[in-house]
Amino acid sequence: MIETWSIFDVIGPVMVGPSSSHTAGACFIGLIARQIFHTEPKKVHIKLHGSFGEVFRGHSTDKAILAGLLNMPPYDLNLSKSMEIANEKKMQYSFESCNLGANVHPNTSLIEMSNATKKITVQGESIGGGKCKITAIDKMPVLFGSEKSCLIIKHDIAYQILSDVLNIITEKKYHIMEVDTPCYKDRVLLLIMIRENFDDEVIKKINKLPGVIWASYSNHFSNYNQKY
Repeated sequence: MIETWSIFDVIGPVMVGPSSSHTAGACFIGLIARQIFHTEPKKVHIKLHGSFGEVFRGHSTDKAILAGLLNMPPYDLNLSKSMEIANEKKMQYSFESCNLGANVHPNTSLIEMSNATKKITVQGESIGGGKCKITAIDKMPVLFGSEKSCLIIKHDIAYQILSDVLNIITEKKYHIMEVDTPCYKDRVLLLIMIRENFDDEVIKKINKLPGVIWASYSNHFSNYNQKY
C-alpha cells in the first residue's frame, strides 16, 4: 500500500507546540499506546532514543507522550500540564534517554506500561508532520499508524485463532485491509487492519478464545472518539 501525504501533512497538524515531530507526533505515539493498553496504565517508563532523548525537555516530548497516555490528542490545551495531571491521578512515570540501535528512527520512544494485571511495551517513531508509526509491541515487529484501525491480539503460538477471529470480524461486516502475524519465542501477535472502528464487543468475544493472552485495538484518529 502506497502512503500519501496531503498539503495539511506538510503544513502540520492542529496541535499544541512547539514541534510537529517532537510534540504532536510524540503525543500520537502515547495516544496509540494508551489505546493498545486499553485502560489508563498505573505505571509508565518512557525510553527516548536519538533526538527524542537529546531534546525531549526543550520540545516537550516528555509532556506530549505523557499527555497521549492520559488520552489527550495533540491539540488538547492541557498537554503542557500532563505531568501535573498524571501526578493528580497518581500515575507513576519516568523518562530515560537511551540508544535503541543504529537502525532505529531518531525520533523513537519505547513505552513500558503496566498495572496490577498486565504489562505491555509499545515502540513508536515520529516521522514528521505530526504522523507516527508503531514499530514494535512486546518485542514483536509491527508497522501501522494513526490512519488505520488495528486489532491486536497476543496469543500462545500453540493455538490457531485466525479463523475464529475472522468469523467474529465478519459478523461486524468490517472491511479488512491487512493481516500480519509477527512472533517472539512462543507468543504471536495477530494484527488485523480495517477501514472502520473496532469496539469493545469484538474484544470481549476474542478474549474468550482459547490461547488469547490479551486483545485490544487502536482506532484511526479521523474518527477518534474513544475514551479509555
